[in-house]
Amino acid sequence: QLKELLREARRGRGLAHPLVFKESGEADHEMQVLYLESLLVSLTMRHPGSTDEKLAGLARERSEDTGETFDKAQSQILLHNPELYERYQQELHERYQQGKRGTTMRPSQETKSLDSSINTRKEQK
Repeated sequence: QLKELLREARRGRGLAHPLVFKESGEADHEMQVLYLESLLVSLTMRHPGSTDEKLAGLARERSEDTGETFDKAQSQILLHNPELYERYQQELHERYQQGKRGTTMRPSQETKSLDSSINTRKEQK
């Protein structure tokens, strides 16, 4: 149900909840969608499987809903979910250490710049 609600919200459907407002007092649809997306990421991370497989699934869904490229969708998910990004990086490092250099993730300029974006967000908190 959450996936369907998120899909419709990404396509512009108005949301009554969560209550998130801009300074002007109007509903902040973008923040509502980001909140629902982070909730979906948290629930997804509870299921078994590798982080990159989960991330790829989430990115595919977001890409289908928003029309963003796969890489852009993946970058946005990681940017707004630093815990997921850290877990993903940890798994990549562990795989590298074990000599398993293959990954389902495709490198892109956007994903390469996430470290600095996420570090900047952490410093701002």
